[in-house]
Amino acid sequence: MNTGMVTLLIGLVFFWANSSWGCDYLSKQYSDGVKAWNSEKYDVYVEKMTPCAEGGDVLIQSQVCSTYLYRLRPPKFKEGLHWCSKAAESGSLAAQVHLSNIYFMGWGVPQDWEYAYLWSNIAAASGDENARGHLSTIQKVMTKEAILNAQRLTRECIVKQYKGC
Repeated sequence: MNTGMVTLLIGLVFFWANSSWGCDYLSKQYSDGVKAWNSEKYDVYVEKMTPCAEGGDVLIQSQVCSTYLYRLRPPKFKEGLHWCSKAAESGSLAAQVHLSNIYFMGWGVPQDWEYAYLWSNIAAASGDENARGHLSTIQKVMTKEAILNAQRLTRECIVKQYKGC
């Protein structure tokens, strides 16, 4: 491998590690977060990964969201909603499905099938199979009028590019 290629690869690694994703994947903090996850120390995982989420790393935002909802005991729905909303606004399909679950179940928010429908519909339209199944389940408990309203809300949310939905 020539010197130019090595320089390019090193440059790409540093760019990737310090990119706008919000997380330095080569850092000790990130490594400690992964170790905490693998050891099922989810409170430590959240502590280590929150700076990455705050930095705008959508993948980490979604993972922190799901950790608050599904791994911590007791779950922390308010925190999960916060990180799911941030990640969903940036287009994370997983976070959109999580938001659908939050609204469908009423986890830390009033139960709202129209918003559950909205987030499942958006994720399903992007190809998420879980969202398609969930959308079918949600529709079974909704009135025709509620479905029409949820579809309107979905269109409005898409126009707003998922911000403030």
